[in-house]
Amino acid sequence: KGAANSVFFAAEDVLTRTEATRLDEGRLWAGGRLLVWTPKQKGDRVEFKIPIESAGKKQINVAMAMTPQSGEVSFLLDGKPLPLGNRSESADLYRPYRTLLRRVALMPGELSEGDHTLTIELRDKSDGVSNAEIGIDFIWVQNR
Repeated sequence: KGAANSVFFAAEDVLTRTEATRLDEGRLWAGGRLLVWTPKQKGDRVEFKIPIESAGKKQINVAMAMTPQSGEVSFLLDGKPLPLGNRSESADLYRPYRTLLRRVALMPGELSEGDHTLTIELRDKSDGVSNAEIGIDFIWVQNR
């Protein structure tokens, strides 16, 4: 029921550029694959083209890996900051001892029909993490 009225996109299918990305395999991930983005420094970004079939109030959700190599990320939609559903500016994906898959719910809003650009930006990496790895499993858009 939590995914009613939703459209799902595998992250690798809506990625706009493939540099600094790879696909990892594992049973935890949708379709057995996880898109892993390896930003080099704070402020680096990765973009996804999200097609919206009909205008209306929508909520974008991103299923992301939480790992010992993860960092803190923020989101933009069409170049404008998009806070999380809980009004936070960023999501900390770092988990020191395990790997988890979690939904990051973004703030619902009105979207027009057509393509929109969802951007994920590295805000910080945790102490002891030399190269952040941000895992993006899938994106889903839900009618609200």
